[in-house]
Amino acid sequence: MSRRREVFDDALSLPIAERARLARALIVSLDEEPEDPAAVAREWDDVIVRRVAEIKAGTAKTEPWSAVEARIKQRVRRTRRRSDH
Repeated sequence: MSRRREVFDDALSLPIAERARLARALIVSLDEEPEDPAAVAREWDDVIVRRVAEIKAGTAKTEPWSAVEARIKQRVRRTRRRSDH
């Protein structure tokens, strides 16, 4: 058996949470440039400033929390039903 196949089989034998972490690390390793945390923070700051301005200008589409909460609870119930089967 090839070393590559052994590594793959070993990875598949990991618990799901560890496989997820490994998969994420592998996907991140495919990025050409690693993300700079400071750059990411600046981008989020820009998004937040823009969204606040949209809310203040009345151009943002908003929803009442009760509607969002109901939608989230419905999705959670559906997901739980699927995982029970």
